[in-house]
Amino acid sequence: MVALDIHGDCIGCCGIHNITEESIELGLWLKVSAQGRGLGNEIITVLIEFLENNFIFKYILYPVDEKNIPSKKIPEKLGFIQAKKYKKFKNVITDLTILEYRKYYRH
Repeated sequence: MVALDIHGDCIGCCGIHNITEESIELGLWLKVSAQGRGLGNEIITVLIEFLENNFIFKYILYPVDEKNIPSKKIPEKLGFIQAKKYKKFKNVITDLTILEYRKYYRH
């Protein structure tokens, strides 16, 4: 999905990925000029509300690059816990260390 500001300009994108009965993954990217204003929290909160109202699952995944401090703050603020840490190939020069946050549910 595309994230638009109040003027209809693209400020980033977000997505709901890998939907299973076990888990659903969320993703978010905001351009630099849109960061630091609480928009990430707002977008992820709306996505979580949509998932809670429309799907049954055990947990939501929210993976972030370990070095991206602002991205880590989003799941931490929204009650996710860090569940995994792993390497992910980005390109021939760079591997990312991914922190996988999870928010668990009881149904």
